[in-house]
Amino acid sequence: MSADAFTPAREEARVQALVAAVRARGLDGPLWLLCPHEGRRGALLDHLARAGGGWIHPLDWHGLLDLLEQRLALPSRPLLPPVDRLLVVESALEHAAAHDRALGAALRGNALDVARAVAGVVDTLRLHGWDGELPAPADRRAHRVALGHLGILSKVTVALSAHLSAVEATDLPARLAAVALAAPRPALRGVLLWVDGVDRLAPRERHALTLAAACGATVSLPPWIDLPADHLDRDATAATLLTALREGAGRAATDDGSLALHRVNDPTEEAEAVAAIIDAHLTENGAAEGVAVVCGVESGAWPRVGRALDRWGIPWNGSGSLPVQHTPLWQIVRASLRLAWNGPDAIDLATVLAAPGSGIFGSERDYFLSQLRRHVPSTWADVRALLEASTTVAEPDPADPGAAPDDEVRRARGEQIRKRVAPLFAAWEAAGPLDRHGPDERALRLPDVFTGVVLPLLDPEAIARAVHDPRACAAWIAAADAIRSALDLVARRLKSASHRARRLHDVERLLTDIEATFAALRDGAPAARRDGVALVGEDAWRCDHPDVVIVTGFVRGRHPRLPGPTLLLGPPERALLAGLSPDLAALPDEETLHALARRATLRVLAAPRRRLVLVAPRRTVDGDHAEVALALRDLLDRLPPGADAAPPPVAASPERARAAAAIRALGRGDVPAALAAGAELAHDDLAWRDLFAARLRPDAGFSVGGLVRALVRSRVHTADDLEGLLACHYRYLMTAVLDLRPAPLRRRPRLSESVRQAVGRGVLARLDDALVSGPQVPRDAVDAAVDATVQQFAPWSLRPDQRDERRRLVDDCVDLADRYIELRRALAHATPEPAPVEAEARPMFTLADGAAVLVRMPVATTLQVTHPGGAVTPVLVQLTRARATSLPPRRDVGLDVEGALLAQLPSLGAGAVVRINLASSVVDAMAAEQSPEADAALDALVSGAVRNEWIHKAQLTLDDHAAATAARLTEALAIIDSADGAFQPLDPDRAGSLDKVRALPCPRCDARLGCRVGLAGGAR
Repeated sequence: MSADAFTPAREEARVQALVAAVRARGLDGPLWLLCPHEGRRGALLDHLARAGGGWIHPLDWHGLLDLLEQRLALPSRPLLPPVDRLLVVESALEHAAAHDRALGAALRGNALDVARAVAGVVDTLRLHGWDGELPAPADRRAHRVALGHLGILSKVTVALSAHLSAVEATDLPARLAAVALAAPRPALRGVLLWVDGVDRLAPRERHALTLAAACGATVSLPPWIDLPADHLDRDATAATLLTALREGAGRAATDDGSLALHRVNDPTEEAEAVAAIIDAHLTENGAAEGVAVVCGVESGAWPRVGRALDRWGIPWNGSGSLPVQHTPLWQIVRASLRLAWNGPDAIDLATVLAAPGSGIFGSERDYFLSQLRRHVPSTWADVRALLEASTTVAEPDPADPGAAPDDEVRRARGEQIRKRVAPLFAAWEAAGPLDRHGPDERALRLPDVFTGVVLPLLDPEAIARAVHDPRACAAWIAAADAIRSALDLVARRLKSASHRARRLHDVERLLTDIEATFAALRDGAPAARRDGVALVGEDAWRCDHPDVVIVTGFVRGRHPRLPGPTLLLGPPERALLAGLSPDLAALPDEETLHALARRATLRVLAAPRRRLVLVAPRRTVDGDHAEVALALRDLLDRLPPGADAAPPPVAASPERARAAAAIRALGRGDVPAALAAGAELAHDDLAWRDLFAARLRPDAGFSVGGLVRALVRSRVHTADDLEGLLACHYRYLMTAVLDLRPAPLRRRPRLSESVRQAVGRGVLARLDDALVSGPQVPRDAVDAAVDATVQQFAPWSLRPDQRDERRRLVDDCVDLADRYIELRRALAHATPEPAPVEAEARPMFTLADGAAVLVRMPVATTLQVTHPGGAVTPVLVQLTRARATSLPPRRDVGLDVEGALLAQLPSLGAGAVVRINLASSVVDAMAAEQSPEADAALDALVSGAVRNEWIHKAQLTLDDHAAATAARLTEALAIIDSADGAFQPLDPDRAGSLDKVRALPCPRCDARLGCRVGLAGGAR
C-alpha cells in the first residue's frame, strides 16, 4: 500500500501534526486552517481547544480568498446573493427550453428544483475552467444528444457570467479564477496554510493554493488529496478488525467479536434497538460518553433515536438536520397563501391564527376556532361576522347590579382583537377569487399578501415572545429567515416577464417551487452537554475515537452512499469536454465519486476503539424493502480465515414468538389463549399493545359477552377499571379485562402523580408519628419531615436541573402538612391507624350466577375518633388524584367509584371520609347516613379549621353513594355478562353528562378505539 494512500490512522496522525504545528508556532506566525467542511472545521477547533489551544485562523474558501485579495491588493466585488443566482439560472433555462421539449416539461414540474441542480453542475464546470465554449466533435451525429446537453449548460454559464459583469458582483468560481491569474508577490511570507476536510480539489482551487505557495505561504496538503484509490495492503495483518480498518491492513489476526450486526423490522424498532444496546453497555459499567450513534440523513432519523434514548432514561447530545418544510411555521405560511388564492377555509384559518403574532390568542382564539369548525363559513363576510360574534361582549344593563366586573376588560380585549385580525381578512380578500380576480391577477397580488400577512408572522421578536423553548425558538427563527428569502425570490419571479406569460392556475405549484429553495436547518440537542451519548450525522467528522460506534440505517445505497447520475453531464459530455483543456479532463466520474463515498464510510467504520455495531432495518421510513449495506462485505473480508461468513443475525426474540402466537389465537377467536401468550408482552411494550388493540377493534357486530365472560370473574379490578366500565364498555374491555393498558415507558424522572401520592402519604405518616407527643408540631419538624420524605421518594429532585420541580413539590407538601395538622387538631383525641402497605382485594359485587367480582380496595389512613360515652367513629383520610372540586360532579354521573369503595373499607364501616389532593386547597368530605357521631366529627372539622373554606361537605352521604354506585356497576356488568354481550351506544343525555366532567373516553381513550367514528358504543 502506498504511503500516500488514505487510512484513518494517517488522518489521525495528521490531526496530531496539526496540534504540534500550532504549539510550535506559538505567536511567531499565523496558522491558517482551510477547512471547507463546516463540521470537520468545528471538530478540529474543538480538538485544538482541548489540546491547549493556539493562534489559529479557521477559513473556508471565501475566507481564504478574502485574505488573498487583501494581501495582494486585488479588487474585490460583492458576492451575488443565492436568490439572484437561482433566478439567473432559471431564466436561462426558460430561454433554452424554447428549443428543448424535455427541458420544458422538467421546468413545468418544478423549475426551481431543476435550476438548483443545473447551477451545481455549472459551478463544477466553472471550477474546472469552463467558460461555456462548446467542443467541435468530428461526428456531430454521434454526439448530438451530448452536444444538446452541453448547449444548455453553455447558455446558463454565459448568462451567469454576463449577469455577474452587469451587476459587478462575483461568486466562488469567479473569485477563484481572478485570484489564480494574479501575479505572485511575497505577501504571505511566514504563513502556514493547513488544508483539511477535503478529499478532492478542483483545478481552480488547486491554482489558488499554488498562488498562495508562490506568495511565500507554506501549504500543507493531505497526501491523499486527488488520490481516491485507497488500496489495501493485502499482506498486512492487524491484531483486531478495528485496527485493520484504521491502519489499512487487509485482514485481522483474530475475530475478537468487535463487529455486531442487528437486523430489525423498521426504523422505529431500530431506535428502540439502539437504546437497548446502549442500556446493555451501561449495565456492563460502560460510560455513555464513550458511545456515538451515527444517524441517517433522512428526515426524523436522529430525533427518533433521541426520543428512544429519552424513554430509556439515557442522556445524549448532538444535532441533526431539520427541513424547513417540516417546521410548523412553513405550514402556517402555506395556509396563508392558500387563503389568499382559494378564499376562506376553516382549517387554514385555524392554522394561521394559531401562529405567534396573529392578533388573537388564548380562550378567545379557541372559541373563535370552534365557531369556524362548526359553521364553516364560505365568504369573508361570514368570517367577519363570526369574529364579531365571538369577541363581542354585550353592553351591561344599567338596571342589573350583578354585571361581571371583568366584562369591561373583555370588551376592550375583543375590540383590540378585531382591530388586529381584520387587516388579515382584508389582505386575503383583496387578493382572492371572491374579489373577482383571475389567476393572473391573483398571482400579481400575492406579494401584497406577503407584506400584509406573511411577513408579520415571520417577525423574530414575536416568535421569541411566543416560543419559550430555546431550541424550538432558534429553529423557528432560522426557518423564518429561510422563508423570507424564498418569498423574496417568488415575488421577483412573479414580476418577471417570463412568469407573467405563464399562467399560474394552482397555488400548490407555487408552494412546491418555494420548497425547492429551502436548505436543511441545523437542529441542536436540547442542551449543550457532553456527558451523554453523542448523536452524529453520516457526514460528521470526529477527531476523537469513542469506545462504541453504532451505525443506524446500515442498508444498501447509504453505506457507501452511491453517487447519483450527474444531471446533464454523463460520460459522453465529459469525453467531449476533455478535449478542450487538461483541467476539464479532470472532471470527476462516477468511479471517482464512488471511491470518495467509500472513504467517507471507512471514516465512520474505523472510528470506534472497542466495538462497531451495525443496525440494518428491513424496511425504510418509506416502507421500501432494504438490504444490508454493501460495505458489510468489505468488513467480512477483513475477518481471518475460519471466521463466520457473516455476523449471526439476531434470532427471533421470545417476545416476537409470543406475539405471533397471540395473533394466531386472536384469529381463531380464542381470546383466553391470546391473553396467555401476549398479555405480559402487551403490558411491557407499547407497540405490541397497540397492535393487539387494533386487532381487537370492535365493529357494529362485535359481541363482548362470549369473549370475556370468564375473564371478568378472574380479574382483580381497581377503582379506575370500574370507572372505565361506567364510561365506556370498550375501554373496560381493553384495559381491565384484556389488560392492554399503556405500557410503562422508561423516562427521565419527573414529578408524576404516583410520585406525588407516595410523597404525600410519606408526609402524613411522619406527621402521625410527630403528633403522638402532642397536638403541636414545630415548624422545623414539619420542614424536616417534608425534606426527608421528598429525599426518600424523589431523590432525583436534588439535581440542579430539577430545582424548580423540587420547590413546587416541597411547597405542596408543606401546605398539605398544615392542612393535616389542622384536621388532627380539630379531631381531638383521634388515634391514627397507619395505611396498609399494599391494597387488599375483596369480593364487592356479585353477578347473576353468584360469582363474585374481586376489587382492589383503595389505600387510606384511618383516624379512630373517640366521642364522650365511648363511641368510636372511623374517619378515613385519603390522598386522591382527583381535585376535590371535581369530585361532586363526578359523583353526580356515577364515576366516583373510589369514594364508594372507601365507604366499605374499615371493618366497622366508615363514619366519614376526608379526601385531600396534594396540590389542591379544597378538601372533600362525606359522612354516613343517620350517624350523629360522624356528623359531629365533620362539624368539628368545619368549626375547628382556621381556614374552613377549604372544607367541602358533600350533600350525598356515603351510604347513598355506595348504593347508587353498586347499582350502576351491577347493571353494567350484567350487560357485559349476558349471552350476546350487546352494548348499546350511549344516549345523548349520558354522553353529555360524561363529557361535562371530561370523562368521556373517546377522544382520550388509552385503547385508541376511535369510538367517535361510527362504531357501536360511540358517544355520537
